[in-house]
Amino acid sequence: MKLPFTVDLNDKVVVVTGAGGVICSTLAIAAAKCGAKVALLDLSFEAADRKAQELREKGYSAKAYECNVLIEESIRKASIQSYEGT
Repeated sequence: MKLPFTVDLNDKVVVVTGAGGVICSTLAIAAAKCGAKVALLDLSFEAADRKAQELREKGYSAKAYECNVLIEESIRKASIQSYEGT
């Protein structure tokens, strides 16, 4: 995918919700191509992790999290997990 824009997202973390799906995973790819570390959140950890693995295999920084953004406790749980090491 060729991006029609460039945005410097180096040293930034971009959080993408619904990242296990087609549209949101494409947004995650675009953010990664702009230099961001990408946190992929989805109801299904497995779906988010597959997309995160695909990004890491291409040399990008990505980490998956299971999260239901409609439930505050789920968001808190995802937010306290460390992004370091990816």
